[in-house]
Amino acid sequence: METNPPQEEEKVVIPPYRSSECHNKSFQVMNALREQNQLCDVLLKAGGNEIPAHRVVLASSSPYFLAMFTGELSESRQTVVTMREIDSHALELLVQYVYTAEIEVTEDNVQVRNLPNCLFSCMSLLFVFRVLVKQNYR
Repeated sequence: METNPPQEEEKVVIPPYRSSECHNKSFQVMNALREQNQLCDVLLKAGGNEIPAHRVVLASSSPYFLAMFTGELSESRQTVVTMREIDSHALELLVQYVYTAEIEVTEDNVQVRNLPNCLFSCMSLLFVFRVLVKQNYR
């Protein structure tokens, strides 16, 4: 009587579960915390405005902030960071976009000066601005 060697069971590969709803809800909560100045660990100052924020949220959304808060720059140890050479309104728009993934583009804020490309939270925001400018403000 011949016995067959045990066959390996075929494994079923199940893709990981992803929940964009959970991700969106997390950012909604983080933005609400920011708006209430809770658990914020950095205050960004530009012009006369002060914008409370969470370093981890900024760093996860922008290579500029990632370098600022994780590198050897003095800002990595400061709780108040003065943002020089940037329009305070532009910085507010950027931080709002980082937390909400939404931005209202108007003729006024498209004209905002002094927002270096390195501060854009991600290339998608830069792309949105360029497309909307071409479509609406020729």
